[in-house]
Amino acid sequence: MNKYEGDNFEDFLKEEGIYEEVTERALKRLLILQLGDIVRVLIQQKQRTNLQ
Repeated sequence: MNKYEGDNFEDFLKEEGIYEEVTERALKRLLILQLGDIVRVLIQQKQRTNLQ
């Protein structure tokens, strides 16, 4: 039987001693994705402006 079955994933990460590292990496990845979305929107806006 799985030792972690039914446990909270955050609890698992904390027990493994990797909660902070995993959380930091996830937040950095989210920031990168959000910045990419912003850059794409800005490029599209600039392209539309140049076409007019």
